[in-house]
Parts: sequence; C-alpha cells; structure tokens
Amino acid sequence: GNDVTATFPEVTGPLADVLGGREAILDGEIVALDAHGRPSFGRLQRRMHVLRPTASLRSDTPVTLYLFDVLALDGRSTTGLPYLERRARLESLGFSGPRVQVPPFWTGVDGGHMLNVAREHHLEGVVAKRVDSTYRPGRRSPTWIKHPLRANTEAVIVGWVDGTGGARGGVGSLLL
Repeated sequence: GNDVTATFPEVTGPLADVLGGREAILDGEIVALDAHGRPSFGRLQRRMHVLRPTASLRSDTPVTLYLFDVLALDGRSTTGLPYLERRARLESLGFSGPRVQVPPFWTGVDGGHMLNVAREHHLEGVVAKRVDSTYRPGRRSPTWIKHPLRANTEAVIVGWVDGTGGARGGVGSLLL
C-alpha cells in the first residue's frame, strides 16, 4: 500500500509507455543490479526511502522492475486464472526495456537443475509454481514453493557480550 512512484521514477515511464493507458495490477520486484548483473540488496538500499532521487543517484544506482505476474488487466481480475494464462497475458503486454522486464520461466525442468543454475548465477533461489495455480493475494499459496539459497556455516560459540540500549538484559553479540 505504499506509493513509491517518486522513489523509482525510471520505471514509471516504461510502465506507462507499454500500458498506453490500460489499467493493470502487476506483481513484481524492484532490484538494483551489481556490476555482474546480479540483484544486490545493498545497492537497492541506497535508493529505498529516497523520496526524490537525484539524477546522479539514479545514474549511479539504477533499478529494474522485474514483473512476475498480472493480477488484473483492463479492470478485470486475473487472479482466478491458471498461472500459464496469467503469464501469457503478462508477456503479451510487451515489456522488454532495460528498466521493466519480464524474466523467463521454464516448465518441465528438474528442480535441482534450476537450483544449480540459480546458484551459478548468484541468485537468491527459485520459486516453483504449479502451472494451473491461481493467484492468492496476501498469502503464500501451497502451490508455490520458494526455495531460497542460503550460505550456511558452522561455528562454536565461546562467549557473548551483554546487550546495550534496546538489547539491554539480553545478548548483544556472540563471540564465535
């Protein structure tokens, strides 16, 4: 429910250009890419909560909107349609510029293979969706499985430092 139009003005023009006045509710994610073309939350943080980013900031830290789904088009809900039909409608809109894109998807591919591809490209993980699944606004559907890739490590805790401020009375830091 937060309007971030002014925070990311470089995506509003391409959205308006492609939609040409059509009404649409789209599901997507705004990302800032690193030098290797990978999503970087650290870079995105430079832009978050900046109500009116300067041209310099927009140039130094450009963002891209990746669209994943269409929830309504021309005043009609599409949430009850199967995923493949929603995806076809999204692709038919023709988003293909550098600031607003529809990433590819695959069917009939082994999940383990997709995780390996995501790992090789340093992505956050994969989302597997049943091709006949509907969209359930506001909650995660059991027909969509998100599998994040996380870096894990093992450590031995040898001590801690008492918390201060809001963490007073608790653990401030762990000594590993």
